Amino acid sequence: MSGLKRHDRVSAKGKKFHWYTYNGIKLAGVTTVLGKVVAKPALVSWAARSVAEFVADNPLEVEALRSAPRDKMVAELKETPYRARDAAADRGTEIHSYAERLVKGEEVEVPPELAGYVDAYIRFLDEWKPRPVLVEASVANLQWGYAGQLDLAADLPNGERALLDLKSGKGIYADHAPQVGAYRNAEIYLDEDGNERNLAELGITSSYIVHVRADGYDVIPVNSEVDGSYKAFLHYLWLY
Repeated sequence: MSGLKRHDRVSAKGKKFHWYTYNGIKLAGVTTVLGKVVAKPALVSWAARSVAEFVADNPLEVEALRSAPRDKMVAELKETPYRARDAAADRGTEIHSYAERLVKGEEVEVPPELAGYVDAYIRFLDEWKPRPVLVEASVANLQWGYAGQLDLAADLPNGERALLDLKSGKGIYADHAPQVGAYRNAEIYLDEDGNERNLAELGITSSYIVHVRADGYDVIPVNSEVDGSYKAFLHYLWLY
């Protein structure tokens, strides 16, 4: 067994979250580190646009808010970007769940709003033909004290054993490559029985981001070596 543990919880508002510990000591989460440290200036305009679009697209709800106290109306409108963010996060979690089942060869029933994403992932599986070695595994680097969730390590027909990180957002952003670097350079992972294993022994030779969209997919190579995106992640971790 391992000292690495993933703790999953649901907040009072119904939002899922998790954290990692090793022998009871909390580790820094990879996505938490990047979310706190990497600048995302585009989010400012996105948040403003979210509120503007809500007002333009929901006149009846906005009119109903006008009868509420000003503070309540302001508070409700301020929450608009966060509701959109949480909806996108929930969609991403669902897509990851379907992807995990599909790569294991399971059949899935998909809601219409996610059909395009799942069809694109099925195309990726058909065209790239990855043979899974590790699926949705907790990984950690004890030297630097961080942990996260690796989507997929698989053997490709060209002989590569690749780390494949699934993304389903609108684009590929500055924090994605360092995230892949962090996973690639983890020291340990948990197998399906919860046993601790040495990640280096898997012999991963390459890394890719698989960007799944409703209209297709792209596979983007990532230099996740020590002198590549992993170096950037360690700088972010230091700042964190």
